[in-house]
Amino acid sequence: MIWFATVRQFDFRLFGLINGWAGRWVWLDAAGIFAAVYVIWLIGLIALVPFVRRAKAHASDGAAAVPARRSWFFPSGMPAPAVLQPDIGHARWTDFFVVVAAPVVAFCARLGVGEWIGRLRPYEHDDVARLLVANLAESSFPSSHAAVSFALAGAVYAISPPRGALLTVAALVVAWGRVFVGVHYPSDVIGGALLGLISAFVARMFIRFLQVAHQQKSQFQNPNVK
Repeated sequence: MIWFATVRQFDFRLFGLINGWAGRWVWLDAAGIFAAVYVIWLIGLIALVPFVRRAKAHASDGAAAVPARRSWFFPSGMPAPAVLQPDIGHARWTDFFVVVAAPVVAFCARLGVGEWIGRLRPYEHDDVARLLVANLAESSFPSSHAAVSFALAGAVYAISPPRGALLTVAALVVAWGRVFVGVHYPSDVIGGALLGLISAFVARMFIRFLQVAHQQKSQFQNPNVK
């Protein structure tokens, strides 16, 4: 198809434009490698640290601990972690689960799509890429780094738009870095970004579904409790 060939040609040209800057300056290569490999970990920290800080704040204020629940697996009972205690608020621990679930959904979805598409990486074509990081054997489309980064950004944006906007910028930096170091085409990171945002939405809807189902079950078992 003509449109597909045109998009593919544009994809190659844009990749050459971005990756063509690799190997020119040491500082730019270092920035590209940092963006491609390490910024994703910073995104995860920025996404999760507020929940930990909030849990510690409630613990220092003397928030009541959740009673231990006994079971056959934990006969002596095991209290829930502070970050999941009701003192923080149901909305807060629901948000926590969404932020954790979104990148997991994105990564699993990426594995399925990547296995189905099976696209070769840029450096697997002769003289196509200036590779700055270790070779990867996975499918090029979609980018797992972009998917996970945008999943975290999307999940956090629904909770805190300013912080989510910051993480979106960081996710764009990750996407640029993956192309710059030669491991992805631009369409790979675009596809990963869309997959990540969809995964964040799916994770939030799924967690909300579980929450509503749990509330309905509790009301059914205790009809006098509202």
